[in-house]
Amino acid sequence: MAAAPCKHKHRHFKTLILLVVSMTGGAFLLFWVDKNTPTHRPRTLRGMVANHSWTDVAVRAVGAGEDHGFFHFRIAPDGQWYQSNAWTERRRDPKAESTIHVVLSRPVGSSRVSDAQQSALRQLVEQLRREYKISLDHVRPVATALVRTNS
Repeated sequence: MAAAPCKHKHRHFKTLILLVVSMTGGAFLLFWVDKNTPTHRPRTLRGMVANHSWTDVAVRAVGAGEDHGFFHFRIAPDGQWYQSNAWTERRRDPKAESTIHVVLSRPVGSSRVSDAQQSALRQLVEQLRREYKISLDHVRPVATALVRTNS
C-alpha cells in the first residue's frame, strides 16, 4: 500500500512540470506575437516626409442633404462650428496635405449661407490664421457663389 501514495506524488510533480512548461511556452509565444505585430500603421513615403504645418484654408458650402466630403471643421446654419475626427487626429487631405478644410452647411431650402455662419467663419478663419500664421491670400472659397462677401 506504500506504492499508491508514491504514484500520487509523482503525478503531482508531472502535472506541475507540465503546467510550468506550458505557461513558459505560452509566454514566449505571446512575446513573439507582440514583438512581430505592428503597433501603428505602416508608413508610406508620404508619411515619412517631414511634418509640415498648415498653410491654406479652403472653404466650401454644401446643401443640407449633400455629402460633406473630407473636412476638418463644419459650421452649422446656427453658427456653431464643430471639429471633425480628421482635425482631432490631425489627418490631412491626400490631395492637399497642407490645407485646412472648412464646410458650411447651408440651411434647408436656401442657396446661401446664413449671417451666423458668416460670423462664425470669420472667427474661425482668424483663429486659424493667428495660430498657424496663414496669410489672407491663402484663404480661398471653393464655391464662391455660395459664400457672401461684405460688399
